[in-house]
Amino acid sequence: MEASLTDRLERKRTRYEWCFVLTRRDIDIGRVGFQVEDTCPAAFLGDLPAREAFAFGLWLPWDAPDYVEAGRFLIKEAIDTIRHDIPEAPQMVVNRETSAHPEKQCAVFEALGAALFQEKQGFTWTRGSTCPPSPSNRLVFETIEQVGPELYCSIIGRVGEGTLDRNDAWYRARAGEMNWAKVFMTYFGSGDEKSWLVARQPNGDPVGMVAVSPFDDTTATIVFIGVVPKHRGNGYIDDLVRAGTLAADARGYASMLSDADVLNRPMTSAFERNGHRDDVRPWHRWHYRL
Repeated sequence: MEASLTDRLERKRTRYEWCFVLTRRDIDIGRVGFQVEDTCPAAFLGDLPAREAFAFGLWLPWDAPDYVEAGRFLIKEAIDTIRHDIPEAPQMVVNRETSAHPEKQCAVFEALGAALFQEKQGFTWTRGSTCPPSPSNRLVFETIEQVGPELYCSIIGRVGEGTLDRNDAWYRARAGEMNWAKVFMTYFGSGDEKSWLVARQPNGDPVGMVAVSPFDDTTATIVFIGVVPKHRGNGYIDDLVRAGTLAADARGYASMLSDADVLNRPMTSAFERNGHRDDVRPWHRWHYRL
């Protein structure tokens, strides 16, 4: 086997990209790409690396008996070639909906020595499948327009404490509570004024928040959702999921696709209870770190 660097080397302001091809007797039998991206605005980094590397687009002869060894060799040789150009070991993300043979790709990454860092399942709500249930009347919901971005950001920081999402926990621990929350605020876009919501008790005490944004032209997604620690265990997550679904419906979206860490059973159960199903789309992501 021979790993060869193609003559395509694309350099952009915020991304470097390489494509490697594995050849055998002048026939291409494998391909993988790498890109390096800024982690987040420099002011919010904390102890995070300034840039992170990702492997993508892995293709191999999946029916060949030696595809695992071929893939391991390809990725290892590629990393060795560019190790001085990447900030740290690449991460690898596979999605069942968008990747060919995702389980086989996972087998290659594991043979390389990568550890499964997080696994996330997608949940879909579709208009007409279930009516979006209304939240209970025990909470008052306000938009980010009404509470202001500073208060909204502070609530994001609070609800992130003790998160069961492994990726969020990793970044929050290294960036710090408020830096992490400020990075989430960068996802706010045009039209989100009415669907980024804060939930309060009638006495004004914040309970949690749900932020709904576009996923694509017809689909919305929950960017972030959570309950502040002192109010957990009271079922408020159901009210937040319902409020988010109603907000997406009010914005005219025909469906929602949101995901949750498979270990976050309170979140996955809340999706299931409130009409968000895991069997509508094959969305499932595996995230590996070397």
